[in-house]
Amino acid sequence: MDRFRNLKTKSKTSVNLGSKESLDSKASSSQSNSSTENLYGSSEMLESSSTSLQRAAQFQVYFLGMVQNFTSVIGSKRAASTQLINKVEESQIEGKIPFTTSDDSQVTLTVSKHGLKVSRKEEVLQRHPLHTIAQMVAYNNGNGRHNIAIKTGQIGKNNFNCYVFQCHTEDQAQKICQSLQGVFQVLMNKT
Repeated sequence: MDRFRNLKTKSKTSVNLGSKESLDSKASSSQSNSSTENLYGSSEMLESSSTSLQRAAQFQVYFLGMVQNFTSVIGSKRAASTQLINKVEESQIEGKIPFTTSDDSQVTLTVSKHGLKVSRKEEVLQRHPLHTIAQMVAYNNGNGRHNIAIKTGQIGKNNFNCYVFQCHTEDQAQKICQSLQGVFQVLMNKT
């Protein structure tokens, strides 16, 4: 469990996401210093990502599993990322989510203006609309594996689910986060 506690030695990218309504409700219901800095980028970044609304990015990853119905504490971005990684690790220790992948767990993760879609061949396994995505964290699990944890939930609720994917490389994990962040940035600036 301690391998995730020292985040300075781990590679981690956190993207706090959500609809404008969910961000506003979090800000008004909490006196904490929650940050939305990841939702807004430079105009150069927004211009280059505006074309991302017209096309979808697809990534071949492995689906490890899901942490169901956990309560999230509102706090700093770093605390939220640490909490999410700890939830995943607890589930792995309990045997609910595997540490390693198998060939039959390979899926296609599609990032588009509609949200995230997880499919295998032509079968859609999961859909996560943008308004349900609260956070995405890319991290090194301490064994040289690069995972992505995606926290989803409903606006105004404090119960979440977390979907865990293993990427082939750190670069792939970063690109998935950047793709989703780019979609959110463009959409948030259109409102």
